[in-house]
Amino acid sequence: MIFRMAAALLSATLLLSACDGDSRPFSEAVEVRTLNLESIVVVAPDNTVPDIFLNINQGLQLGVVGIPNTGDPILLAANSRAWSVSDPTIASITDNGFLRAVANGAVDVSVSIGGIDSVGFGITVSEATLSEINAINAISDSATLERCLPQTFFATGTFSDDTNRNLDNVTWMVSDPTNARLFEISGTSTSLNALAAIDQLTLSATAPGGQSLDQPLIVSDSLQAIAIRPLPIILDVGEEREVSAFGVYSVITGETTNTTRDVDITDNVDWVVATDTANLSVSNVRGTKGLLTGIDADNDANLTAACGDEVHRVLVDINASETSTDTTLAFKFGNQVITGNQITLSWAANLASIPLLVATGSEYDIANDVTGNVDFQRQDLTSSDSAPFLINGNGTSTPTIQLTAIGTGIIVATQTTGGDAVGTITITVTNQ
Repeated sequence: MIFRMAAALLSATLLLSACDGDSRPFSEAVEVRTLNLESIVVVAPDNTVPDIFLNINQGLQLGVVGIPNTGDPILLAANSRAWSVSDPTIASITDNGFLRAVANGAVDVSVSIGGIDSVGFGITVSEATLSEINAINAISDSATLERCLPQTFFATGTFSDDTNRNLDNVTWMVSDPTNARLFEISGTSTSLNALAAIDQLTLSATAPGGQSLDQPLIVSDSLQAIAIRPLPIILDVGEEREVSAFGVYSVITGETTNTTRDVDITDNVDWVVATDTANLSVSNVRGTKGLLTGIDADNDANLTAACGDEVHRVLVDINASETSTDTTLAFKFGNQVITGNQITLSWAANLASIPLLVATGSEYDIANDVTGNVDFQRQDLTSSDSAPFLINGNGTSTPTIQLTAIGTGIIVATQTTGGDAVGTITITVTNQ
């Protein structure tokens, strides 16, 4: 009976919360139940020393981990949570878990999710100055770099109150920037990618006050090859496809190379269309690296993925898309689909610009729209002080025509990407 009453009370609470516009209690209750969470723990970033000391106005992004009744800990989203601090005069915290130090003192940080409260996570605010940088640390606890497997490094320092703290606002440099790449050159941490570096690199950290430290790093020659997958790569014109690059690394036990391992290094290599760039494009921007787009089917293209001097080249076969088989273009002016190749427009009735749309085929169909990939040219048939119309926004997805005078002209539309269709339409502008 007591259990039923408690369940009813919980249901009513969740319902009222939802009616008030806050769905968090309900969604978090579902989250806790789905993940079988027994407890939650506040955590600091991976590159944080065990005892956290902050200066006044310094910030720290905290996270939260769920502990299920079975299985491994689960990293949970930190945003839109019920975060709190034991003393708001010492530190403040947002509902996304970002803490800001306000005044000297000790404070505990807690979070509540779905009725589960974390234990307090201790942070001390103590205004102090940096005495020296004492270490550059790798999150992986390894000072050996493997090419195209970036490692993240952070610096710690000794402060005037004899505390050891993480450093932010650090300026990072590497001894051979031609053959190694830093993803961040300032901030709390940096990621270093050894592309073509040999044997050794030196990573340097410099604090705003001028204190600096050099850290020698050994570069391994374990990268044996790069493989682009999957193969073969066959694209239609206009089609997008993601491909991946895998590094083949030797595994060394003692002094003997026993086997190899494959590692996805798609985001760490340089992607280039080596030949026939008019036919294929590839993204070399982190987050979308390896995204291919077929442009033209005149020839195949060669794609490369490189890490320093280690390169893999593959052939990409580009086929004409289905829409590119049409050789004619059809027009639509505003809401009027044109049948045939001529139209009469009233200047008086069309003072505003008229949207111009084009599709492959004998009649305009939005499914075959290619407006953004068409070049429009005007040819005037009647002599007048001014052309009968102007074309605005040529080469975009929203071109328009503006009627300007009585007369007749022709629009010649030519597909520039994804096919070679051509269409013409004669426009007569009257004063009716």
